[in-house]
Amino acid sequence: MTKGAPSHGAENPSSSIAGPLFLWLLLQLLALILAVARVPLSAHFARPPEALAVDEMLAVQITLSGMLFPWLMRTPTRCFAVILTAGPMLQLAGALAAMPTSRVMMLWCYVACWCLALAAWRAMLGSGRDMIGVAIANLLTIGGIALWYLTAEFSATARSFGVLAFALRAAHSSEFAVSGWMWSAVPALIALALLGGRKVAFRRSSSHP
Repeated sequence: MTKGAPSHGAENPSSSIAGPLFLWLLLQLLALILAVARVPLSAHFARPPEALAVDEMLAVQITLSGMLFPWLMRTPTRCFAVILTAGPMLQLAGALAAMPTSRVMMLWCYVACWCLALAAWRAMLGSGRDMIGVAIANLLTIGGIALWYLTAEFSATARSFGVLAFALRAAHSSEFAVSGWMWSAVPALIALALLGGRKVAFRRSSSHP
């Protein structure tokens, strides 16, 4: 074997799951610690504070996955690890908030759809246009909450949109709103369609030089 050449079984650092999974779990654990410690995040926070444990967990999972998806969703293995570990964290938050298990599982499915949408956009955009995807993800998460805050402060009717806003409403509603799933399902379908079209075009161009 040539000196300096990587061994056959060596793992590519860029595809390693350890770093992204550690950060992902750490951020969610911090959200749980805030809820367990009953730390109020505003002057008019809920009483008891752990009643909003699921809201805090959803905010961390949805917002930070959108900010970090070029790194978190780089490979399918990372994406599935993110989805699988999000579930138990949501269940722990649901136990603190005394939320029904069925609603927690529904929210987990919603987070999973969002993560799959991000993974599809990561594959479609590639590494050169990651920041465009991050900007769009931030618009669909932080942007909707920012609109809700501004309209609640300066208007008689509070308005909101996006992935996080719907998830927070669903966490406190007993009704299943199909329309809200478009914020996570539609971006995933669009990205998959574009990715499939790009692969078909590539195969055609390679078969007809």
